[in-house]
Amino acid sequence: MASRKSSRGGKIQPAVQTMEFIFEPSTAPRYISLSAAASILNRRFYRQGLNWAVGGITVIAAPQTSGTIEISKMPNTWVVSNAWEKGFRMWQKQQNEALEDSGTQSVKGRFNDFKVFADVAHSATATPHFVLPRDLNDDEFLAPEEWLYSQVVVPNDGGVVGNTVEYNLHMVGNDTLAGNSRGLVQAYAESRAVPQSPDPATIGPGQASVSLYADMFNVGNDDSEVLLNAELRNDELPYDQIIYPGQTNNGPTLEILDRIYLNPASTIPGKYQLAGSNVPCGLLRVDGTAVDASFKLMVHLIPGNHRGYMCESMTEM
Repeated sequence: MASRKSSRGGKIQPAVQTMEFIFEPSTAPRYISLSAAASILNRRFYRQGLNWAVGGITVIAAPQTSGTIEISKMPNTWVVSNAWEKGFRMWQKQQNEALEDSGTQSVKGRFNDFKVFADVAHSATATPHFVLPRDLNDDEFLAPEEWLYSQVVVPNDGGVVGNTVEYNLHMVGNDTLAGNSRGLVQAYAESRAVPQSPDPATIGPGQASVSLYADMFNVGNDDSEVLLNAELRNDELPYDQIIYPGQTNNGPTLEILDRIYLNPASTIPGKYQLAGSNVPCGLLRVDGTAVDASFKLMVHLIPGNHRGYMCESMTEM
């Protein structure tokens, strides 16, 4: 029997390394959840809050299939990392305080887990919100008994006393109150102070050029233009001061992982190799733009010490 050790440095546990999915023709985005698929395939719980290592992706399309297939993921940025971390801590704090206040800590669900949607479109998909993996005969594995996305409770929503609303959470894109989903990047941006711009902030434009220390080195050469350059050139932020990447009007989309253009002239099944990457929360978005036939998609994972896979907690991202 294989060892059940799962600590770092221990024996690598057995785990399915290649996951296969089938996508029917559609212009709507579909999503893959590596954590959900791994739980289904291995009959073992994998939290969504993992940063998965993907070795590569293979797409197989029927002969003469045309269209574009695009794979994207949560942006690999410190903004996403910190937005996830803060969202997780606030969700955990709200639940823990309620359980402690009521003295019912023991009723917490065994598989209680922080699960978020990738983007606004993901939050609007039908349950279970991800494509099920397939076996060698192309049959779907059974869906999980339960894989529910996390909700936060706002007790006085919109400032209205007693107006309690439960919201789902998505990573990029602004709030969609009608769809009952709140953006984690937006919430993180709203919780932080705005960085100073310009930096340094002087008394007024060019004040350093008439200071005591400027006069100390004025021995005939005029350094005022040099000082103006040092003071005023590139003293503004190298990014937008207010809007974070991932909010409306500033890339409220996922990060492209790879894109392929299918060859409709091919008389044999087309096999396309796509790049691998790290995948925050194990969520992949698959867009098939005008793809006129079904296609298979295989995700190749990397063996590692986290219950058989190379991945780490999102808290370490």
